[in-house]
Amino acid sequence: TRERVVSDFSGVDTLIAQGELAGERAVIPILDALKKHIQQSSPLSMQPLKAPQVSSSGDSLPEGIKSEILGDADARTLSPRSIAGYLNRLAASGRYREVYAAVTEAASPAEVVFHLRPYAPLEEISFSGNHALPGKLISAELDSVKGRAFEDSDLQTVLERIIRLYRVRGYSLARIDSLDLDREQGRLRLRINEGTIAQIRYEGNERTRDYVIRRESPLDEGDIFRIDQASHGIVNIKSTGLFDYVLLDVRYRGTEPVVVLKVKESSSSLLRLGLHADNEHSLVSTVDIHDANFRGAWEDLGVTMRYGYRDRGIRLGYTINRIFNTYFTFNTQLSFSSRDVITYRDDPALTGGDWERIELGRYKVNKYGWALAFGSRFERFGDVSAELRVENHQIREMSGEGYVPERYRFVSLKLKSTVDTEDKFHLPTSGMLLELSYETALRNLGSEVGFGKVGVTYESFFTVLPRHTFRPKVTFGFADATLPLAEQFTLGGFDSFLGLREDDSYGRQLFVVNAEYRYWLPFKAIFETYIKVRYDLGTISLIPEELKFNSFRHGLGIGVALDTPLGEASLGAGRSFYLNGGGGNSSVSLGSLLFYFSVGPRL
Repeated sequence: TRERVVSDFSGVDTLIAQGELAGERAVIPILDALKKHIQQSSPLSMQPLKAPQVSSSGDSLPEGIKSEILGDADARTLSPRSIAGYLNRLAASGRYREVYAAVTEAASPAEVVFHLRPYAPLEEISFSGNHALPGKLISAELDSVKGRAFEDSDLQTVLERIIRLYRVRGYSLARIDSLDLDREQGRLRLRINEGTIAQIRYEGNERTRDYVIRRESPLDEGDIFRIDQASHGIVNIKSTGLFDYVLLDVRYRGTEPVVVLKVKESSSSLLRLGLHADNEHSLVSTVDIHDANFRGAWEDLGVTMRYGYRDRGIRLGYTINRIFNTYFTFNTQLSFSSRDVITYRDDPALTGGDWERIELGRYKVNKYGWALAFGSRFERFGDVSAELRVENHQIREMSGEGYVPERYRFVSLKLKSTVDTEDKFHLPTSGMLLELSYETALRNLGSEVGFGKVGVTYESFFTVLPRHTFRPKVTFGFADATLPLAEQFTLGGFDSFLGLREDDSYGRQLFVVNAEYRYWLPFKAIFETYIKVRYDLGTISLIPEELKFNSFRHGLGIGVALDTPLGEASLGAGRSFYLNGGGGNSSVSLGSLLFYFSVGPRL
């Protein structure tokens, strides 16, 4: 056996069968004790009959009782009192209209004649109330007692088999509501109660509205209760994140079942503080304040603020997790963000085949506006969303070159599909991530720029042996020549391309392949520790052009990652290079060795 909580419905049929078996085992000693009590309290003689001859009249004795009686007779233990006990058992079987015994003690040997007058055979059977189970299945079980005299235990077995037909199909509340047995006429009538839900009640949801719980459950009033649907509903309700636990209870109003869903609400008002640190952004702090159950309707209202050396932003968001009874979501937000961006160029002071990227300039990208998004989950396409974004963009000069200051109004529609089966948020070991997106500017709605943009990201994880994980990743992006600087693709950084600084290059066409091997160390360095080796291959260009292998950069690096409560903490080093890019006899053009570190959730 195993411990079981009240909301665990797995293996219910096995649990019921075990209970029935335990009950049957407990009945045997009870019957023995009752038999002994009857024998002791009977006024009949306990004196054994002398070599009795046993016979029956009217109907033959059942084989089981007959063998017991003959055994007592052979053992010279059959007495008037024990005969009375057998008569009681025969009468209790329900098979006979009349039961008595004639005992002739004066005869030698003594004679015992059991007179048995059975009821008429059962010829007419009818039943009603079955909607979930075909009538032919029920008839097949009842036919085993039709056309013959039967004992009560035979009928009980048939009824249990009928209920078992319901149980194996998940109809856990099905039962025989009424039984009318007329033995004189040989007629049986059954009424089956399949467990139609009369009412669903909700307890413990002091703030959450009833309909939020009701729409997550596939069961409704008037439905026939099914255990698999009940279990599915409990999982759905718990998955909202609004409750610490969800329990299901069944009560009865007369003969009608009432389903009661008991919940304990979690605290929905949350304050979260976050930190991120890396070699590019220094320290970035985040404050997130939100109510995950706004209006008690499973709606999210919150504000997120971020501040760091190069990053500043604030976002006010409102999310409806389910629109009415559909599975569509709605999100709207007001936001402002400001980010300092560094531009790079090759160091002209270096000669020969090697190269190094140095800072060329800095500019600030400011974005403020609002967005609306609708989405849902589809079986074949994952999470699909459509987002309308209306913003004002500004590129402000800070220093140097490599950009053009500008300001414009930005209106776009973005369609996105995401399929995510990764088993963990940090350092997954299995699953895949596929993101497809298409975005276009809408000049008809006031956008001062026009463009089309396509993005594809595919990443998968597979583990061979317990500690060896491989991660291939492919990223592709394409846009037309009008895509503004603030919306362009980027290449470089610890997660993007080793050997390059973050956002080393901007462009309208991007193609990157990352191949990573990760080994989970058999010991902990305070936290679970991993060694990573990664190879990167890719290119980016401002002007869409044919992809040529000799224009691709290569990157190679190694790192250590810790799985901490703050998120993944990583330290690594990498170097980028070109093949056939050097002068003279050099076949490899090497960049500088760069060191990286990152702690906390990704920005």
